[in-house]
This record gives sequence, structure tokens and C-alpha cells, in this order.
Amino acid sequence: MLFLDVPYSDKDEAKQMYAKWNTEFKKWTTTNRKFYFRFKKWVKYSTVATNFVYLAKTERNCWKCKKHTVVYAIAIHGENLIDLEDRSTNHGEGTEDLIGLDCVILPLSLGFPSEIAKYLKENSKCKVMYSNSTKSNYYANVCLHCNSLQGNNFIFEEFDSPFSRNVSNIEFLCFTLKYDVPIDYIFGKEMYSPTLRRFSKSNVKDLNITINSIKFHQFTE
Repeated sequence: MLFLDVPYSDKDEAKQMYAKWNTEFKKWTTTNRKFYFRFKKWVKYSTVATNFVYLAKTERNCWKCKKHTVVYAIAIHGENLIDLEDRSTNHGEGTEDLIGLDCVILPLSLGFPSEIAKYLKENSKCKVMYSNSTKSNYYANVCLHCNSLQGNNFIFEEFDSPFSRNVSNIEFLCFTLKYDVPIDYIFGKEMYSPTLRRFSKSNVKDLNITINSIKFHQFTE
């Protein structure tokens, strides 16, 4: 099920397209993933995550103290992604050919459900910190040894990113999505050829935690 942000003025149009009104959340919904693209005008982002979302966990050398420290990112497997702009990926099929990635890696700063925030609070040193480079507060990785903010550049921009260098060293902590969730990702942001393998089912750990959120959001406290 995908929740839609339908303004009151569009309610008749949504109803004609067979969207359903959810009395619990007081929002319009649609359930057929094959036709999610038809409702993209009422979805905040153009990509939807389905079934599962992961915390990717690995290590890197802290930029400041140079010691090994644990870092996290949000990960979504290609088979659980729907691109609302491209009908060929309505089931999440073909995303590897489209973006050259079997798994999308997103920084914590883009936001995530409260269930993931709770897990990180109890099992990591990740927290909201102020960045001098961006002049803003955001949820970030923090060095286990010197408490230095690790930033986000290492996820994407460094050639030897720990999320690209050695897949066998990445652990994927699995959360189950109760609802399908729009995410802030644009297909084509990252292009690789041949396909870059980041995901390994042998490295998945099911946390038996269900995410009940209907959207990802930024944590500021």
C-alpha cells in the first residue's frame, strides 16, 4: 500500500482512478504497484521503496584519528525499488540495468523511519550533529574513538568508499516495511557499468523489526 498526498481539490480525480480512502490515516492510498506511476503527481518523490529496507553497516578509517570506526547508511535492493517515472521498473525489475547498481546506498541525512532511529540510538553512536561544511544539523555517523563527525562524502564521492570497495565487509540489517514508502532518490544519480555489486544475501541479518511509518523524514533531535 502506498499513501498519497491528495489535496481536497483532487479527491474526485483520485477516486475516479480507484484510489481508496484510509480512515485510520485519513489519507488516500493505492495498492497495485504495477500502476503506482499513475499516481506520481500525489507522491512526494519519484522512487518508492517496497518490502524491505536495510541499514548497511561497515567500517572506515576516521578522517581525524585514523582509527577504524563503524559507519551506517540506508540501503535498498534494486528488486525493492519502483521508479514512478519509468513504467519498465514498476515491479522493481530492470533497476540494475537502469542504474548499474544492485543496491542503492543513501546517507542517513536524507531521513529514515523512527524504527531505524530507535535502533541506531540503542546500537550505535550515530546522532544529530552540526556540520561546518554544510552549515546545518543532520543525522550522521560519528567516530567511535574521537567523536568526530564523519559526514556523507565517503558514501558517494570517494573512490575507495567502504560501501563500494568490498561487498563482503558490508552487513545488511533488514527491516520489514509495512507500507511502501517514497524515498528521496532519483534514478540516474549514480551510473556504473558494468553493474556494481553491493548487496549479498549471505550478509543479511533480519532484525525482525517492522517499520510502520508511511514516509521517510528528517530527524533533527
